[in-house]
Amino acid sequence: MKNRFVVIGVDGATFEIIQPLIEQQKLPNLKYLMKNGFFVKLRSIFPVNSPQAWSSIATGKNPGKHGIYHFTEKIPHQYGIRFVNASLRDGKPLWRLLSEQGKKVIAINVPITYPPEEIDGVMVSGFDTPGIKNDYTYPSEIRNDIENLVGEYIIDLRLRNAVTHDKRDYVLRNLRLMEEKRLRIIKYLMKKYDWDFIMIVFSAADRVQHWFWKYMDIGHLNHDANEDERYKKAIYDIYQFIDTLIGELVDELDNHTSIAVVSDHGFQRATNKVFYINKWLKELGMLNLTDEANNSNIPIRGAVSELIFQNCHKLKSYLARLLPRQYKSFLKKTFPGLRSRVFTYLTFSRIDWSRTRAFSSEFYNSIYINLKGREIVGIVQEGEEYRSVISLLTEELYKLKDPQTGERIIENVYKAEDLYHGPNLSRAPDLLFTFKNGEYRVRQSHKVLNNPHANFLGEYASETWASGKHHLDGIIILSGMNIRRDGQLIDPTILDITPTVLYALGCKIPSDIDGRVLEEAFHESFLKLNKLQYLTEVDDVVGEVDYKDIYSPEESKQITERLRGLGYIE
Repeated sequence: MKNRFVVIGVDGATFEIIQPLIEQQKLPNLKYLMKNGFFVKLRSIFPVNSPQAWSSIATGKNPGKHGIYHFTEKIPHQYGIRFVNASLRDGKPLWRLLSEQGKKVIAINVPITYPPEEIDGVMVSGFDTPGIKNDYTYPSEIRNDIENLVGEYIIDLRLRNAVTHDKRDYVLRNLRLMEEKRLRIIKYLMKKYDWDFIMIVFSAADRVQHWFWKYMDIGHLNHDANEDERYKKAIYDIYQFIDTLIGELVDELDNHTSIAVVSDHGFQRATNKVFYINKWLKELGMLNLTDEANNSNIPIRGAVSELIFQNCHKLKSYLARLLPRQYKSFLKKTFPGLRSRVFTYLTFSRIDWSRTRAFSSEFYNSIYINLKGREIVGIVQEGEEYRSVISLLTEELYKLKDPQTGERIIENVYKAEDLYHGPNLSRAPDLLFTFKNGEYRVRQSHKVLNNPHANFLGEYASETWASGKHHLDGIIILSGMNIRRDGQLIDPTILDITPTVLYALGCKIPSDIDGRVLEEAFHESFLKLNKLQYLTEVDDVVGEVDYKDIYSPEESKQITERLRGLGYIE
């Protein structure tokens, strides 16, 4: 019988939740896999987000090579933002590498897999799929089989409004329904098609931890014992439910199958403390606004902001009616992509680029330098001036202190090249930073940017803001065929998954991969019979897909609403 490998992704899984439940005998299937193999924390990559992490898992390469850093990216040479999807990822993913070496694969719900690729097998794309009316499967006819089997397929749920309008029970029921359908689909495909490798990602743990953490965590600032009693076990219940699904899936496997249960990141408590980066940059003199933005008589703040987030495809006509002539001329020149599906911010629209040296997209802890030659209205000269701006920003970030405690809030500041390397390094922000103990979060500045009374450090408490946030430490559990039961994994990272699976299935490994084979996980007899093999010639790029052909205006709106519903954008 041939060797097989199954990767079960549990988005956001953490041993902080798993270990107590194991001790209470409430996760029998994970306990069995852990007892019969290896388990240890799996280090993710900063900044901790699903698109970057799953792309790193799938390729075994750092973001400087695969090019995915977050849910969105700044469009090269433009002051605009677009959503990322598989068309913007470089580097062959695991399922492609396996297909090209004669293995048959099935992949379901892995983030950043839309549009689905042509592989030797079956693919059902992830949450970057706009909707079920799109071709979310390869081959396309599988879509009919899925809908005949489970009815309407659930790509993901919109949680933000649901958890704030007393629909929490509805959310918890539908999280289960979403995952039940995925399990039914994978079991169907396993029986209908020959396969060597399967990868499926369950999303419910991530979603429930974002929105229900405060009910479980009595130390959370937003915890209310009276209100939260009903939902304090919601996270534990979802973990137990996923454990049951894993058990059903494992029951379908034979003794020649290896299993890896992995998460892209862990989870932790989120506080109410916020950092408005562009507000800080403005006060630092690094960012300046246009004269129109400084005029409080121009009613553009709230209306345009809401329009950008909800109705990108109507933006052009709305701006034509609302904005002054000189401002429209500026936008037309600076944002040539607004006519299409470019997703951008009011913050960007109000910046006077001719007087701005640094800015942030404010999606995460990052800053771009307005570099001459790279940006369309760049003013910072490459070389000494660039290094001077980087040095000044780094110094000022380390000076930031919590207004209440007086303690420093920044733990580390990194230049992009400190964290990443590769041909897509230029797509990364120039500076990235971490908060001490993860206490602060970044929030968009557009509501406070021009308010002289607002501070760039503050608090924001709302039901519409998630109470749980990502942590660098995820999980890995290895078990099954050829996997040892003793020993210890040595500091594994998410980059190690792809090379380890390739090795376990007897396939060659790309020579430019960043991860390593977790050799210590395999039996000595297997290691002796299976030498590491590498691909000497590597085609690093999957094949550039014209982005404009991926998301229509309506599809871009669907993606916007999904990410807002998940709490990833405001």
